[in-house]
Amino acid sequence: MYEFFGGQPAGGGTQVADSGDSGSSGNDAGASQRRSNVPRAEIINNDEGQVYMLLPDEYEDAWAAAENAMVNIGMEIRSTDNDKGEFVVAYKPPQNEEDKGWFDALKFWKNDDPAVYRISLTSVDDRTELVVHDEDGDWLSGDEARDLLNRIQLQYNR
Repeated sequence: MYEFFGGQPAGGGTQVADSGDSGSSGNDAGASQRRSNVPRAEIINNDEGQVYMLLPDEYEDAWAAAENAMVNIGMEIRSTDNDKGEFVVAYKPPQNEEDKGWFDALKFWKNDDPAVYRISLTSVDDRTELVVHDEDGDWLSGDEARDLLNRIQLQYNR
């Protein structure tokens, strides 16, 4: 009925797309609404300046999903203790090759070993809290912890 030139209807009118075609667009408002209603993992800052992640799932489901998220971002899981709610992981964040200069290649003395973290999960009612600890078990809340939580969160919420 309409003729299109340059993406506009001929005659200057506007055309409303038929909303009955559910498979026509990746920008389906209904799908977007459904995704926004799904509980998501969120990063929380408590009153003491500590940072952790609140997972929307009960402990057993959160355990499996967190493990999957950590593996997907490249963490090496060295040990697990489901009874204590703890993963011991080794992780070295990927470095952007563009950020490296020629001098970085000469740093043969630099320790390239991955950092070791203790990731703990604790059940809180029908949700779970995830906390990043250093190798000694001290709660991490700086940029390093925030970066790890952000990476885990992105994978967890997929």
